[in-house]
Amino acid sequence: MGRVMPKATKKSRRGSVLIEFGLMLPILAALVLGIIDWGYLFFTRQHMIQAAREGVRIRAAEGPTTSTSTTIAATENYLSRVNPRLANDFIVTMGGGTSGNAWVQVAVPKSAASITAGFLTFSNDNLVARVEMEYITN
Repeated sequence: MGRVMPKATKKSRRGSVLIEFGLMLPILAALVLGIIDWGYLFFTRQHMIQAAREGVRIRAAEGPTTSTSTTIAATENYLSRVNPRLANDFIVTMGGGTSGNAWVQVAVPKSAASITAGFLTFSNDNLVARVEMEYITN
């Protein structure tokens, strides 16, 4: 004759639900933090593009005689207004001049542009935004 298994009680089911929740919580937390961090990286990149636009606009408006410090100051001014966290951690490179176009590139380390300080970022690359603008010389 077969044995009859006792029915599970509410206490034993409650314990298994708690264990399952405890196992799933770190996965869910990493997923939610990853989504928030990705959104913040996208938000930061939009600010970087706008900062590069500010710098290249000044560079194109003043022509090839624009000093590097003027372009960097415009870029830094914009970044410090919209995202003070990035004001000290960015790299500006620029080029163009006599050929009728100017470009400005802003780079920020992903660890500085991330809420989780790079914990969920799988590379140490820079987040880069580059803007190019043509100008007409008289």
